[in-house]
Amino acid sequence: MRLFPVLLLAFCCCACGSEIAPESTATKETTAPKTNELKPGILDDFPTEVIESGCACSRSLEAEQDKGLFFVFDWQGDGGGKLRINGKEVLVQRGASLKTGDEKYDSYLHQNTNWTVKTSITEKGPAGDESAAYTGKVKISNRRTGGKLEVRVKGTCSC
Repeated sequence: MRLFPVLLLAFCCCACGSEIAPESTATKETTAPKTNELKPGILDDFPTEVIESGCACSRSLEAEQDKGLFFVFDWQGDGGGKLRINGKEVLVQRGASLKTGDEKYDSYLHQNTNWTVKTSITEKGPAGDESAAYTGKVKISNRRTGGKLEVRVKGTCSC
């Protein structure tokens, strides 16, 4: 009878221990989804609905410029922009247009409640050309998760 509590304890430990599978921390780290990962994509169509002024800037991913447009925005007016990120087309509103005094460099800000999009472009060719080619980068930030992405782009701005 004195050994009964010891036997009961040993039985409980063995019974509970066999149902618990050991966890591997290495497996958890490699299979956990990355919520901050951002992936650019190609727009389905040219988004005419965001171009209010009749003047548009269109950007293709530098590495995939023959595949289609990544980001299009209203160049001269207060219209917004549209881009594809993480498989979804995202509408953003026009923010600040930052002119630096350098006629060949422009910077634009677009945003909505979830995203901030900063575009920095340099004109290739004569300054002030109405259908100039541009190169530069687009920085995208997810305002909810803190995820960030910077991509190299090429494109044009024209009326």
